[in-house]
Amino acid sequence: GDPDGFCTGIQSIIDDSKYQPFFQNFADYTARIFSLASTYKVKLEGNFITIALAMKICEGISIRLDPHIGMVQGCIPWLFKAQLRHGVNISDYLWNTHNVKKSDVKNLTIS
Repeated sequence: GDPDGFCTGIQSIIDDSKYQPFFQNFADYTARIFSLASTYKVKLEGNFITIALAMKICEGISIRLDPHIGMVQGCIPWLFKAQLRHGVNISDYLWNTHNVKKSDVKNLTIS
């Protein structure tokens, strides 16, 4: 395998996601990650594959039921909980790329 080539490809996806809403391009990013793993012979964690496919299925069902659903807004509680648990900062990313307003999370409760 070529982990360096894979990492370069992942960096490209990260760079792209800074200028494009991540969740609206999730299918493209996931396909690119799978392609990179195949090209560079890098094994992906099974849980990542399972979660990526489950998210895409949930997104498809949600959009089918309500084409105007706000996927990012619905995920905000879980994203902030993960942010707190893992010490990563996604807040600025959400504010800047997904038009999430701080007032949208003013009364947010995380259990």
